[in-house]
Amino acid sequence: TIRTVGAVQPVETLRWTMLLHDSGKPACFTLDEKGQGHAFGHGEKSVEIAREVMAFLRVDKATRDRVLTLVARHDMPLSDRPNVLRTFVFAPIDIRVANAKVRPDAKDMPDRLWETHLAKHDRARASYYNYYTENRWGEAKNYDLCLNSAIGQDACAQLIVQAAKAMEAANQE
Repeated sequence: TIRTVGAVQPVETLRWTMLLHDSGKPACFTLDEKGQGHAFGHGEKSVEIAREVMAFLRVDKATRDRVLTLVARHDMPLSDRPNVLRTFVFAPIDIRVANAKVRPDAKDMPDRLWETHLAKHDRARASYYNYYTENRWGEAKNYDLCLNSAIGQDACAQLIVQAAKAMEAANQE
């Protein structure tokens, strides 16, 4: 969350959205019978929390309404919208395993099990993407920009911002 707040343009609505968009995850977090973590319904809970926080801090109504709309829709596919920068960020499995192992909620497992766990997670993400977009998850032709996160998170963020600005400029011509 802190990285996303820092990476987004310094626009009040965007900063609030990035700060609060997943605030409901802890309240909705569950583990299934296989030990897989889920946060079903976190979008709705995040809206509740965002509404309370912003009211308490007396954020103006116009900003609050925009933020609540973005928080409520942050997990919705945008494939039907114009001027969307379709981005796919991937990482080699060794980097993904290393990142997963240092998470505060990480379990102590051998790399082989991490790889299996991440592959299962990828299948679920692919299924969701394929269903809602009618495209194939991970196929470069379905994206405007594909990045290998091995170049670094900051470099990826900078490239995404540059590509979005270029797309915006091209659409204004």
